[in-house]
Amino acid sequence: MPAVTQARKVLVVDDDQTLNGSLQRKFQKLGFNAEGVFDGEQAINRMGKDLFACILLDLKMPIKDGFDVLQEKDKTLNANTPTFVLTSLDEEQCRRARELGARETFDKMHMSPMQVAEEVERELVVA
Repeated sequence: MPAVTQARKVLVVDDDQTLNGSLQRKFQKLGFNAEGVFDGEQAINRMGKDLFACILLDLKMPIKDGFDVLQEKDKTLNANTPTFVLTSLDEEQCRRARELGARETFDKMHMSPMQVAEEVERELVVA
């Protein structure tokens, strides 16, 4: 397993605690230092305090949703951090997320947490 460095930190933002934990574990297996938060407000706060290699973001969450996070991301340390959306919303909502700066959207209903983590890692290597 690769050594964990600042460059391999991932922020998992999803209000589903089971899925959030599972995603963190899958990223950790790939050598990332994964941290989880459960709503958009927590995400914005963390993004203002620490730099991440990438952010994995659900769109439908309490307090502030993923669209709010995408809109406010530029005001944080992570303005240029690649953000990947994991959602079960329709294609129109995914298109909106990409317009707001999401690099890629993944369908929560058709991808396992490991598939998502592996795809994000591949995307980061290409970048």
